Amino acid sequence: MPGVVATTPAQSICMNPNMRHPSAYSNLSPRRQPFIFLTSAFVAGILLDQWLSPPFGLTTLLLVVSMGGVIVFYRTAQSTKAAVSILAGFVAAGASISAAGRGSLRSDGPETDDGGWPDKRD
Repeated sequence: MPGVVATTPAQSICMNPNMRHPSAYSNLSPRRQPFIFLTSAFVAGILLDQWLSPPFGLTTLLLVVSMGGVIVFYRTAQSTKAAVSILAGFVAAGASISAAGRGSLRSDGPETDDGGWPDKRD
């Protein structure tokens, strides 16, 4: 903007034509809301486990491999691949926790015949 003179530092920031206005960024950007994407990946892992029921060892192996991928990709400055590997790790973590919870439940459930919780005295 030739000929426009900023009188305050705030005006000079706003009048810079090369800068994007802060409202031009999406509110759902991974930089602004990273936990939305991490939580979505974790929930997807839980749903995937409930649907496919993979063995606990397989999901744990995928978790370890994806975390190894994060380290490798981060050290080689491949941030996009590292981010995808982190999301894959959260999917595997959700599936692992769901599989562990599924495996620890008894077939008759946690309640007793009288409707109360079982005593620890047995």
